[in-house]
Amino acid sequence: MAKEKEREQSIHVNTSQETRKLLLNLSRRLDLSQAETIERALELLDQNNPQ
Repeated sequence: MAKEKEREQSIHVNTSQETRKLLLNLSRRLDLSQAETIERALELLDQNNPQ
């Protein structure tokens, strides 16, 4: 049971890191207002998933 919970947490962290990478790459290709929206999403992601 503990192993499964640990595995789920690990998957969640990995998913968050992948999401962050994808958003960061996307923000580099967008105009300024869209990039600001992505940056805000990254801030919220960081708040919800402290590392």
